[in-house]
Amino acid sequence: MFKRLLKVLIKHCSGILEGYVKRVHHDILVPKIPYQNKYLQLKEKYYHWVHKWIEDTDPRKHVFEDIAIASWLILLWEEECNATKKYVEKSFVFFFCFSYYDLFQ
Repeated sequence: MFKRLLKVLIKHCSGILEGYVKRVHHDILVPKIPYQNKYLQLKEKYYHWVHKWIEDTDPRKHVFEDIAIASWLILLWEEECNATKKYVEKSFVFFFCFSYYDLFQ
């Protein structure tokens, strides 16, 4: 385990020393910090869905993936409303594996 950690550390440090420049820039449409805040807010609000899951799949994986997508969409729509100075009530429903979640902002 420590050998792998040391290899990764050496790789990252040598990249910095050699002038590594990030090629792909994430968080362009939705900034990272507001996304994380919205995700944590929705995760706390809808955590009870994990206990009501009736599928055979891992509820934490699917519920939290859906919450992540919902967080991103809500912030994207908020940004759109701010940019156009128009507010339109938006809601959405996830349909996946015959289960749905209706999230309203």
